[in-house]
Amino acid sequence: MGGCVATLFTLWLLEGLNLFKAKRPLCITFGSPLIGDERFRKCVSQFPVWTSCFLHVASIQDPVPKLFLSPNPTALGTGTKVGAYKPFGTFLLCSDFGCACFEDPDLILELVAANSQGDQTQYPNVGIQFFDYGQLLERLKLKAFCKDVFELAESDRVPLKASIITQLAAIFGVPQSQALQQQQPNINILKKKMETHEYKLAIQKTKTSNAAKKLNDIKVSMVYLEWYKKEAKGREIGYYDMYKNKRNMNDVNVYEFKKKLSNYWQDLVEEVENKPQKEEAALRTRWLMGGTTYRRMMEPLHIAEYYKENDGKNYIEERPKHFILLEKWLKEEEERKVAERNRRGETVEDGPSKFKAQNVASILNDDSCFWAHVEEALILCYQLERGQTSFQEREQCKQKLTEFEEYVLDALKNFAVSPDIFLKYSSFMHWWKQYNKIVGSSTQLARIMTDGRYRDYEKGVKVVF
Repeated sequence: MGGCVATLFTLWLLEGLNLFKAKRPLCITFGSPLIGDERFRKCVSQFPVWTSCFLHVASIQDPVPKLFLSPNPTALGTGTKVGAYKPFGTFLLCSDFGCACFEDPDLILELVAANSQGDQTQYPNVGIQFFDYGQLLERLKLKAFCKDVFELAESDRVPLKASIITQLAAIFGVPQSQALQQQQPNINILKKKMETHEYKLAIQKTKTSNAAKKLNDIKVSMVYLEWYKKEAKGREIGYYDMYKNKRNMNDVNVYEFKKKLSNYWQDLVEEVENKPQKEEAALRTRWLMGGTTYRRMMEPLHIAEYYKENDGKNYIEERPKHFILLEKWLKEEEERKVAERNRRGETVEDGPSKFKAQNVASILNDDSCFWAHVEEALILCYQLERGQTSFQEREQCKQKLTEFEEYVLDALKNFAVSPDIFLKYSSFMHWWKQYNKIVGSSTQLARIMTDGRYRDYEKGVKVVF
């Protein structure tokens, strides 16, 4: 039972191991029985990196891996009963004639159960002898240098069928495909199941390819939005406010692109969320960067609709979940990169990079909720202007406005906000006019705005020190 102990110890090790800093362990077992039920298997399999850390070597003639196939019977194609125990990881099934690897748990159960030895499996304490895997591996090593010739029947020479029969012959230890049929009466059922499994894998690969193609199509929609953003800038209003006003036909077209993009990313984020990966970034880099661009470009349009159509307030409290997760995953990836650079002893820049300053004219706001903060600040200004609040409420409004000003200054200092916020007809400039009436020229932002220094921001000039 050493294999069971090794498997459980490796799982315990993986749970507490920081795989960013440590090498992944590899657990190799020989003739180990199954150790967990379906829920246990799912728990392990939801972490693909964990699953890849297990290689189970089992001979088809060894009765020990079949010990727990009898309780809670479930009928397989072979008629053999299997229990609640389920495999996980990679299984190397072998015989004196060869070996083959499998990862699909249902298929592994089928193959292990196919050669069960009647009474030996049903009564595991009777007649079980030690199986020498050392000798088996030596014979397999020799066969790696001196390969045998495997005879295929004429009807079995279709590529997929030939591959499946060759694997089955290797693990059941027969030299000819015709002999395989004689030794394993239910072999056709196994072959059919393996063919089905291969077709499923092919479909899965096609879906992955289609997902990449779909991402490219989504990028085309993003290009249209970039054009829309450029057009809005030419009108000195910014794409956020132009979409919020919705006075042109182009605004209607943008709505359709917005809906298409939102559906795509909501579905993708939901899929990733349902398949968590503890050790790696939740989204592959290509998708994560695409998702970040989408979030920074599209969330302002969601905010515009929220405050325009619903007379909204406190958008942050009702923020769509997929935006929250995309932002969370980006932060995790950035933290991982910083930790990796620190581990290698590299210097991590503090503050904005020169590249960011040089390209500030074309960036999107780092904080995709920037315009929600602007809208909330405008609401505060209106409340103060109407004067219908108590003294305490007015002080709270002023405090929140001061906090927003500090937020803007920090964004300017780090080149984390687009210079489009300074366009003549933008909501930010509208807020500034209202706020300026309240604070005058006594604040740092007021001085930047009053003396016109903000115009140099687009050129990459630092305006906040």
